[in-house]
Amino acid sequence: MNIVRALPLITIMSMPGIALADSAFQSLEFGKNKQQLVRDTKEKCQPEIKVSDDDWTNKILASGDNKYLINKAKTALEKNNNRDYQKAIGQIKCPQL
Repeated sequence: MNIVRALPLITIMSMPGIALADSAFQSLEFGKNKQQLVRDTKEKCQPEIKVSDDDWTNKILASGDNKYLINKAKTALEKNNNRDYQKAIGQIKCPQL
């Protein structure tokens, strides 16, 4: 097979691997950010009872205002903007458990 004709085929076949690697990295980054958000909101609110991270996340996100603030905090975290991140975390309303 001529290399000129094979090159597009090789390029197309390698793209899913690149996309998969990028997707895996994004998943790891999302997981790391989620852990930090959970940790920091628990530190702010200091729940009196032990609650799983998933239950805590659901309680925090039950409020529309908190959803907005968590999204702001997530965006600031992704941009390494600590000032905006801390501001958003500080405005979160602690849920009743």
